[in-house]
Amino acid sequence: MNKTLATNFIASVILVLSFIESPYQNILFNVGAFALSGSLTNNLAVYMLFEKIPFIYGSGVVQNNFDQFKAAIKGLVL
Repeated sequence: MNKTLATNFIASVILVLSFIESPYQNILFNVGAFALSGSLTNNLAVYMLFEKIPFIYGSGVVQNNFDQFKAAIKGLVL
C-alpha cells in the first residue's frame, strides 16, 4: 500500500469524523485539517523538486542541477 495514500486517507477520515457531534469535535477537526494540509503540501514540495512545473519558480531543482548533485555525491563517496 502506498504510504502517501494511507496518510491522506487517515487524515481525511479524522477530518470527516470531526463533523460528528462529540466532545472531541474541535480537536479532531484541527488534527485532521493540519494533517491533511501538511501531507498535501509535502507531496507537492517533493514533486516540485524532481519535476519542472511551467511558470512556477524553483520547480525542477534536481533536473536543473543534476550534474552538480552527481559530482557532489561522487566526491562524497570517494
